[in-house]
Formats: sequence, C-alpha cells, structure tokens
Amino acid sequence: TSSTGTTTSSTGTTTSSTGTTTTTTRTHTTSTSTVTTHLFRPEDVRLYCFAVVRTSGYEATLVPALYEKQASLFDCDGTLVLSNGGVLQFGGVPTQQVKAPTVGMGNLAAPGQTTNSWLNTVTFLEAWD
Repeated sequence: TSSTGTTTSSTGTTTSSTGTTTTTTRTHTTSTSTVTTHLFRPEDVRLYCFAVVRTSGYEATLVPALYEKQASLFDCDGTLVLSNGGVLQFGGVPTQQVKAPTVGMGNLAAPGQTTNSWLNTVTFLEAWD
C-alpha cells in the first residue's frame, strides 16, 4: 500500500514601488509506503510424509485405515510407506521394503541396552538411506 500527499502553501507576497509583486511558493511532498512481507506463500508450501511400518502387529491394520480416510501421512502432498519384515499392500499401492534386520524389544536388565522399547534404530537409519 502506498500513498502520496502534496501540500502547497503561498507566503511572502511583496509589492514594490515599481508595482512588481513577488510571491514565494513552497511545495512539500510526502510519501508513505507499506510493504507486507510473508515468510512463505501458502500456495508454495509442500509437505512430503513417510512412515516405516512393521508388517505384523497393529501397524499392519492402522496404515490401511489411514489410507482409506486419507488421514495423517496420506493427507500430505506426497507420501511413501516403507515396511520392515515383508511388503504390505493397501489401496493398490505396495509398500517399499526396508532391508534391515528383524528386531525385538529391549530389556533394561540386559547389559548395554537403554530401553525396554523396540530396538529399531537400524531400521530407521536404513529408511533414511
């Protein structure tokens, strides 16, 4: 948004003995502008989502349900589903298999293990490759 304003004022009218009139006119121009900056244009935002799922357990039924509803990662502009332990198929789209060892659950009582959750770091490292 921009605007320009001009202010004109006349001052100092003088008449001499010879009949000459001198008028001094001063003009002052002001200009104002406003620039709106966005960090991004909403139409340029793109989101690519991916997931790594196990072919057994609850993930094997959860991902097809998300696909049917076009929810979660399936609501992104682009989607990739990777699987470990085989290939799943849903909506006519097979998953891409991640070549990683089958893993089990951790055991805090076992030497060197720091979790009692899945020991799947290698699986996700392979997914990123």
